[in-house]
Amino acid sequence: MPYIHSQWTSQDGNFMIDKKYHSWRFMPKKPAIREQRQPKRWGTPLAQEKINQRRRVEETTRLMMDNFHPGDTYFTLTFREKLPVKEIKRLVEKFKRQLRDRLKQHGKAFKYLSVIENMGLAAKGRPHAHILTNQLTEEELRFAVSIWKMGRAKVERYGGAAMDAAKLAEYFCKEEIDKETGSGRIALSQNLLRRAPVKEIVTRSETYREEIRAPKGYRVVEALSYNVRTDDGYPIKVAVFERIGGKL
Repeated sequence: MPYIHSQWTSQDGNFMIDKKYHSWRFMPKKPAIREQRQPKRWGTPLAQEKINQRRRVEETTRLMMDNFHPGDTYFTLTFREKLPVKEIKRLVEKFKRQLRDRLKQHGKAFKYLSVIENMGLAAKGRPHAHILTNQLTEEELRFAVSIWKMGRAKVERYGGAAMDAAKLAEYFCKEEIDKETGSGRIALSQNLLRRAPVKEIVTRSETYREEIRAPKGYRVVEALSYNVRTDDGYPIKVAVFERIGGKL
């Protein structure tokens, strides 16, 4: 059982993420190949923490690719001053609830992916929230900005390309989750697609080719594709593809 193949394609077909990797259970049998790819058997707690963070960013990237599109709305809501954690959460939830109700009046669904950062008295910087939601009209944007009374409501447009999703996902995940306050924890609306990659055990060959080739109709996103070893020593190939001429 030489290696694991993981595949994921966004619902609209614009993005593909293809991963091939070995683990201590699925390694090449031929000594010459196995010796080249021999992993460390034990990882450090720090290495595991980095792996967990990478997985968190990857999962968030897939969520953004599957649920959000060019022109969707990205809010950054800041607080003028620090408030109790419960009050910060209440105010952000109130903002989302009011915006959801407004969109419902217009017959539109409200979907979002959000995170609150810098909560708690020990945090550096002002508390603020990032919210990625569906595309809003100018009237809906004016309404959203008007209901945020606690500080600045910055509005940006989501680009929708693979790099936009990856960079924004990394930004959403930059703060380590504070288990006590919930700061840094990402919240999702219930109407988001949440699809995991499809995995298979490949037994027909000893290992995979390291060369990355895009399927017909796609291009390789070079900045997001790589051949490396994990911090635990296992080889892994990650290839991210973007449809050529997709609706971006």
